[in-house]
Amino acid sequence: ARRPDEAHGEEAVASFACTAPFAGSVLAIGLQSRSWLWPAVGMVGFSTALAIPFFFLAIFPGMLRALPKSGGWMEAIKHLCAFVELGAALKFLGAADVVLLALDLLTRPVVVSLWAALSAAAGLYLLGLFRFHGEAAEGVGTPRVLGGIAFLGLAFYFAAGMASGARLGPWESFLTVPGGSAPRANGNGPASSALPWRTGDLAGALAEARAKGRRVLVDFSAPT
Repeated sequence: ARRPDEAHGEEAVASFACTAPFAGSVLAIGLQSRSWLWPAVGMVGFSTALAIPFFFLAIFPGMLRALPKSGGWMEAIKHLCAFVELGAALKFLGAADVVLLALDLLTRPVVVSLWAALSAAAGLYLLGLFRFHGEAAEGVGTPRVLGGIAFLGLAFYFAAGMASGARLGPWESFLTVPGGSAPRANGNGPASSALPWRTGDLAGALAEARAKGRRVLVDFSAPT
């Protein structure tokens, strides 16, 4: 990269992460369908979406001057994303603990309590109660105050759910239940259902449904 004071201005290199899930899925579809058409369409669309911002910035360079300047707010966002990524890592580590290692170390109460601690730390950081090493001391504006209050509220939400054992709404989908899915109340399907359930006998259920001309609802779950 050239120095900013040189004639051609400043250059930078942009990199993107997390493209493997999309690109891998597109390539898997191509291998399964043995066709190059849909993988090509998918990759062209993917690359076009990534190139659009740079395309317009190259055509209208004045837009670059309208972008917000770097500063303390970028450091705050970077550190805030670190808290969020640590919380996401607990979800994947919990899945590996239950499915691969079977140690049951990262159980539901442990993960929820760590989520509460991370949310509280993120909220206190946004409110300016502590800073990271080398971070310049800047004022706490309205966006940081609102964000801090939101993360503190999320911390209380996780803590209340952990203490009462109540379900955490959509957050439950990120939790891994040790030993598989939670047991059913009657052992034969959802407790509130009046449907005739067959537990562990899919072939028998399909045969009975064909004989009676009825449909089958398959209810299944997995640890992750």
